[in-house]
Amino acid sequence: MLPDELFYSCCTRYHIESGNETNSQTMKELFGNPSFKMKCMLPSHLNNFIKRYNCKWGRICSNDILMNHTIYPIFRSFLDYKESDVILQMINGTLKYRPHFILGIKNNLWGQVLNFCSDCVKEDDLNYGFPYWHRLHQVPGILYCPKHCKRLKRSCPGCNFRFETQNNFLVIKRFCRCGHDFSCDIANQVVSLDEYRAQLELINISQDIAYVFSANVFTGHQWQQLYRDRISKTKYFSLTGRLNQRALANDFISFYTRSTLKLLECELSNINWLQHFFNRKKHIYHPIKHILFIRFLYGSISNFYNEVSEAA
Repeated sequence: MLPDELFYSCCTRYHIESGNETNSQTMKELFGNPSFKMKCMLPSHLNNFIKRYNCKWGRICSNDILMNHTIYPIFRSFLDYKESDVILQMINGTLKYRPHFILGIKNNLWGQVLNFCSDCVKEDDLNYGFPYWHRLHQVPGILYCPKHCKRLKRSCPGCNFRFETQNNFLVIKRFCRCGHDFSCDIANQVVSLDEYRAQLELINISQDIAYVFSANVFTGHQWQQLYRDRISKTKYFSLTGRLNQRALANDFISFYTRSTLKLLECELSNINWLQHFFNRKKHIYHPIKHILFIRFLYGSISNFYNEVSEAA
């Protein structure tokens, strides 16, 4: 498995290199079930794969796959031990696969189109002889490549062919089926100052998410107390301990551009989801909401993790 390669991409490369004519043949070889359906972002029945892999090709553990080849780490960072254990059981196949109930995400995430960076396509082709799907590019909230700061693409810029993961394995190549080079970029367009600011915000957010993967810090539900401690030192809490929700929401909205919050589906127009961070009742939040709020409170995810280390 290659650096930052999505597990789905590894299975896709096996399917192509094996010469198997059908998906069912590959699924039987990898998971022991010809009717098995691949989950693109978070695998299921991983134990079945591990058993077959270790018998044929050497030793590998499920933790290595999960932490290095899936988007699991971004969710793990904000789950408690019980929630994390349930997700692991779903992934390994000992519980029914319904992770979206715990992770605070939409179920349609698992069928989304795949993203790629044109510079990564070029680099991978030079380094390995072929490009592959990067897991960081598939993380919800990452719209720019954290390494190259290029806007991720979901389709060929030449013919608009979209890479969808519905029924068939999908391989990314240097050239699309019409012969267009995926590593080529369309000429940069002139953008307004607000658009430029939004681009910088989205790049910083993407790099913070990438930092979560590299730092591998498990906060559990410690984040809730850290948020309260941090914000209690600001103007948003009164002397009686009452949160000024309107002031907090207004400053949060001013901190980001409107287009950034809209693109990330984190607007506060209909519901002030910020207030739930301070409720005693337990809530599950999409990781991107944590990232946005952490950047607002601490400036960056690395500053927040320093607080986590000091509180440990």
